[in-house]
Amino acid sequence: NVPDWQPIVYPNNPATVYAQVSIEGIPAQLNDLVGAFVNNECRGTGEIVLIDRATAYSTILVNLASDGELVQFKIYSYANDAVYPVQETLTMQTGSVYGSAENPVVLNGTFNIVLTPPQVNLVSHQNTYRLTWNAVPNANNYRIYSCSEPYGTYQLVHTTANLYWEIPTTQQKCFFKVVAEQIGISKGK
Repeated sequence: NVPDWQPIVYPNNPATVYAQVSIEGIPAQLNDLVGAFVNNECRGTGEIVLIDRATAYSTILVNLASDGELVQFKIYSYANDAVYPVQETLTMQTGSVYGSAENPVVLNGTFNIVLTPPQVNLVSHQNTYRLTWNAVPNANNYRIYSCSEPYGTYQLVHTTANLYWEIPTTQQKCFFKVVAEQIGISKGK
């Protein structure tokens, strides 16, 4: 079930990442694969090269649509037939080089990712209100909770993959919180 990561190519010089690759702290193996993504769009892949069976390296050419894109990584383990997200992200520039043979970027795939809380805003939108928040690296879904008081028990009111939620006009005055989550991390994703 090797993932079908087909990088999108843009007419810019790609960025280059020289990486040391591990999964749960153990060096990646031959047949494992590294993928670079911007908003879940594949922008580059790299194969694993082993040095003395103790260190795994990969060179990844990352295609960027524009400077300043936030690049996330995933590692496919052939032995486990599973895709591991990587906590580390890079904000990249076209044509730039990240890492080197002597000082590679460290990419560790793990299912134990800590997601940062999103920054939530309340905005007026077309005669109603909308909650908006920033994208959280490695999150692909958001849960919205509400409560009538700030320190009370919050109840789940909605889930979405979007970075906003239209507050229903029937919603009573209340407090909200948004929790980022990563769902659907499984084999072959």
